[in-house]
Amino acid sequence: MSEAGDLPPQDVHQRIVERVSDAIVSINQEYRCTYLNKKAEKLLERSEVELRGQTIWKAFPKTVDTIAEDKIKKSLTEQTQTSYERYNTELDRWFEVRIYPSNDGASILFTDISDRKQREIELTRYEQIVENLPVAVGQNELEADGEFSFVNSAMVEMFDAESKTEAKNHSVQDLCADPSDREALLKEVHDSGSVQDKEFKLKTVNGDTLWGSTTASIETIGNEKYLLGIIQDITERKQYQDALNALLDATHQMASATTVQEVAEVVTTTIRESIGFAMNGVHLYDETAGGLAPVSVSHKSKQVIEEPPVLNEGIGWQAYKTGEPQIYHDLQAADEIYNDQTEIQSEIAFPLGDQGVLLVSSTETDAFSDRDITLANTLATNATAVLSRIQTHEQLQQREKTVEEQRDNLRIVNKIVRHDIRNDLQLISAYADRLANRTDEFEEPQKISKCVTNAVEVTETARDVTDMVLQAGQPDEFVNLNNILPQQIKNINNSYPRSQIETRGQIPNIDVVGSDMLESVFRNLLSNAIQHNTKEVPEVTVSVSQTASDAIIEIADNGPGIPDRHKEAMFEEGNSGLESDGTGLGLYLVKKVVGRNNGRVEVVDNEPEGSVFVVKLPKLNS
Repeated sequence: MSEAGDLPPQDVHQRIVERVSDAIVSINQEYRCTYLNKKAEKLLERSEVELRGQTIWKAFPKTVDTIAEDKIKKSLTEQTQTSYERYNTELDRWFEVRIYPSNDGASILFTDISDRKQREIELTRYEQIVENLPVAVGQNELEADGEFSFVNSAMVEMFDAESKTEAKNHSVQDLCADPSDREALLKEVHDSGSVQDKEFKLKTVNGDTLWGSTTASIETIGNEKYLLGIIQDITERKQYQDALNALLDATHQMASATTVQEVAEVVTTTIRESIGFAMNGVHLYDETAGGLAPVSVSHKSKQVIEEPPVLNEGIGWQAYKTGEPQIYHDLQAADEIYNDQTEIQSEIAFPLGDQGVLLVSSTETDAFSDRDITLANTLATNATAVLSRIQTHEQLQQREKTVEEQRDNLRIVNKIVRHDIRNDLQLISAYADRLANRTDEFEEPQKISKCVTNAVEVTETARDVTDMVLQAGQPDEFVNLNNILPQQIKNINNSYPRSQIETRGQIPNIDVVGSDMLESVFRNLLSNAIQHNTKEVPEVTVSVSQTASDAIIEIADNGPGIPDRHKEAMFEEGNSGLESDGTGLGLYLVKKVVGRNNGRVEVVDNEPEGSVFVVKLPKLNS
């Protein structure tokens, strides 16, 4: 100690200040530099010898008229310690400057805080960026279940807090509607370091719920680990997804419905429960009512309207007639529509094709968002398709019922024609023949006989028509030619004893596609070959051949033949041929019956005279 006490004062001073980690510059009362330690020389890149005796204003002219000049002068004048932070442009560094005054002057200590300032700048920039993000951002200690250390404004708004302070004080644990969700989140973050887009149901400061998509990661700030979370409010998206799922379920329910009443009830229930409008109703066109009659109307609508009317004017009727949705966000602004007798302030009418309309109403103005309109319109479109399907099905059922009734009536007519009328005509014909044998000098009996014969043929044609109608829509059958053609040849021979019918070769056992209606084909063709033959002895030749796919039946006669210009037309309905007293249906029925079984019929010239009717019928095995 005695040796240290023997050192000059400046040496003692120098030993002390050199131990200080900061840069030190000493000045006297005249602001002249009296000392720089080695750290100051290195930092300022100036030597003590160079600066000693100079005023700091001359040594560092850029400090003039700055905070440095103000602080140094004030500290010396008032003899108070002070500090400030300053960026040195020449050194591109930040310094914290502390001034310690004394009677001799002042010691100025410089601490390089550039790294700290850079962190602060980055943090400030980060906070500014985070503050302006449209998503909620929060930060809390990794293991803490308590308060946040940082939240942005979006977080305050999302969770209905009054301020950032209130949001920070809100328990992190309380944010999850289900506490187990936070436990699962923390576990996944610990295991993998981060999570992406996890969807949770969250709870606000006021206890309301919302859906959030959370991305979280572990971040090290300083020496502490923090859980940094970003939350995006997806409540509307979830609600929209839920509504779309509800629409899908509703569409499935409607698809399985069998009545328009069921469809209408599904629509009104879905609008109320899934889209969120308690006032709605489905009105379908009712010709008897003269407008759109209510089929399914919600309870709330009945409370407001009491007795839902039949619509033949207004928004609903306009949508029905135009086929376009009618949207009114403020009915009071539409003088021609507004009805001051109801509480309804906004309304939409969606057309349901030519079936009716869907009305959605509210007692508030501007009640419908674009999302609401899109969802309701989608439901209306799906309902329209189902209603059209049900209408078509009902029309087909009614048509089938009508056809069945017509068939029942034809069966009765067929019975009358086949049995009652035909039997009476045959009796009349027999009596006329007997009368003609006794009174050869009179023509009347012959005329009676001819008329009766024509009438019998008419009844046979009528019977064929009814048989064809009754068999319409029946599946294809098959018949054997050998079972039906010989019998028809025999019947025609008996009916026309003065004619000569010859079968060329054997009629093979061939199964062809068709039904017993083919009997009428051969009966008509055989009788036609005789009736229109002017020869004293009409001659008819029947032959049957076959190919790999068809049976070919040829019925040839020796009659006058048929001109080429009539060969196609004679198969048309009502064409009875030249000088014929027939109905014109015989050959038409031949073509219809043969064509129904994918067969063909045509007439060609016979050699040396007459005509040949050629019938081609598909064989069963083809």
